[in-house]
Amino acid sequence: MQRSYLMAKLHKFSDDVLLHELRSDELPPDSVELLLAELGTHQRRMNRAPEMQHALCAQVLERNLYLAPQGRTGEAVSGTALAGRAADLFTWAVAPLARDGRYLRDLQELMHSMSRASHPIGSNWLEQSILSPANGKVPDLPPPVWRQLLHEALTREDQRATPSPASPLPSMPSMHPMHPMPSTTTTTTSPISTTTTTSLIAPESSTPASRLSELSNNVGCVVGVSLAVIVVLIAIVLMVM
Repeated sequence: MQRSYLMAKLHKFSDDVLLHELRSDELPPDSVELLLAELGTHQRRMNRAPEMQHALCAQVLERNLYLAPQGRTGEAVSGTALAGRAADLFTWAVAPLARDGRYLRDLQELMHSMSRASHPIGSNWLEQSILSPANGKVPDLPPPVWRQLLHEALTREDQRATPSPASPLPSMPSMHPMHPMPSTTTTTTSPISTTTTTSLIAPESSTPASRLSELSNNVGCVVGVSLAVIVVLIAIVLMVM
């Protein structure tokens, strides 16, 4: 109820007033979220002057607002939710001005940070911001940023393909009985059935369907496929340029 009331109050103020509040260093995360939510409404985006669009883009990039925590104070937020919020903010505040040379360095720092972000934040953000934005418009990134994304994707693939050295197994201490007991009983050995032994050690036959199911359930494989799609897309864009 209080959130709806605050949103209604913010709706009455101009972009200049909201931007002035956004520049404050004393705002808690929930207040920053409310301001960005109001500034990102469809009506404001459609009627915004170019000068204000540039001011908001610079503020978002300089203050790293796309990485600010979402949610009210003390509320835990999942990586998927953080990635979705950051992607939405990038789409309306940064992407329309991505070709402007004034923001090239900030863009490169943003791509560097997101390419190395933990899963699922990094991969989800790249998917929702670069590959499949919610508005259907792929951002017009400058060639240096496309090359950087390609380099980041190839580097991660190389690191994933490099096997990590196996750690040596700890040696097990030998166990010796303190007082060996003499054997007083006689045991007889019976032949082991080869049929039973074979069924215990023989691996189950795997079918193509089962192997595909195992691969689809492996997070590493899914992320690897996503990175491969990014590499192909960036290569196509660079060839067209």
